[in-house]
Amino acid sequence: MTDREYVVGESIAVPWGLDTVEGTVVGAYGEGSGRRVLVEVNVGDGATETLPFPLRALEVTRSAEEHGPPGTWVTSARFEESVRDALADSLRKIAPEWNGETHSQLLIDPDARVDLAFFLPDRFLFAEVKHYTVDRSRKSVENTTAIEQLREYMVRLRDRGYGNSVGLLIMDRTPGGRLVKRAYEMRAKGFPVWVVEWEPDNAKAEVELRQVLAEATSYELTGA
Repeated sequence: MTDREYVVGESIAVPWGLDTVEGTVVGAYGEGSGRRVLVEVNVGDGATETLPFPLRALEVTRSAEEHGPPGTWVTSARFEESVRDALADSLRKIAPEWNGETHSQLLIDPDARVDLAFFLPDRFLFAEVKHYTVDRSRKSVENTTAIEQLREYMVRLRDRGYGNSVGLLIMDRTPGGRLVKRAYEMRAKGFPVWVVEWEPDNAKAEVELRQVLAEATSYELTGA
């Protein structure tokens, strides 16, 4: 564990779903492993919120940011916005009973948020958005860390009474065979998660996203 001190007024990157956003340190509390840094972040539409972050989470995020160009989170935020709009547009067609309410960065645990959330009449749909800002080669993604995170989020949601949850991992790269297989294995074990590539203004990507969304919204839930 680092003993780095965070100064009030300092701009830092903080974990936000599977990506990061910029925030401003406004305070801290606690000692040792229980120490938390209070960071004010923009949660959209000009609104801000002050959130506590453990030191370890901030250090992991800082390390990741050092390997990418400054400000890459802005591009990630725009990509997430395009995903949100695409999901909402598809849901209006697939699930006309949906009331149109969309949640961004929804808190599901004291230290965990999901990027996007939609409360449908019979299930809770959440999505994690992954934007690869460093590797621009358009190579497929085989690493399963992100899909494992979805499973962990689903466990937390079930602990809070959301046994009717289904999850999507949406990325700007092609999911590799290993990643697709892992998502299939999870569904077979009762964890309904899917992974799909998304690219704005791409008709083929739009069709694929809608197909996955249709499968997720019609998936037969048990024990909800």
